[in-house]
Amino acid sequence: MSQDEQINLFNWAEPSVDRVSSDFDPSLIPTSAQIPIPVGTYHSIEEMVPHCSTCHRCELGQYRTNAVIGRGNPQAPIAIVGEGPGQNEDETGLPFVGKAGQLLEKF
Repeated sequence: MSQDEQINLFNWAEPSVDRVSSDFDPSLIPTSAQIPIPVGTYHSIEEMVPHCSTCHRCELGQYRTNAVIGRGNPQAPIAIVGEGPGQNEDETGLPFVGKAGQLLEKF
C-alpha cells in the first residue's frame, strides 16, 4: 500500500485499495510507523482520537502535551492541514489556535 493510499483512510469507494482484514489488530497502530494503516480502519475522525492520543509513531508523541486531532465540520468540502502543532495547539489540543489560526479566522 502506498503512502498516498494511507492518507485517505475514509474512502471506501476505491476498489483497488486493500481493506481492513479480519486478522488486523488496530490497537497496534499507535505503537509503530512500521504498521500500515489500511483504508477503512476508521469510519470517522472520532474513532481516530484514542489512537492519536496514545500514538508514538513519530517523535511528536514523545514531546506533546495533547494530541491535536482536528476541529470543525467533518463533512466540509475542504480540509486545512497544518505541518505540525505549535505551542498554543499543544497546550489546548486544538489546531490553528495560534497566529496561523488567527490569520485563517480573518479569511
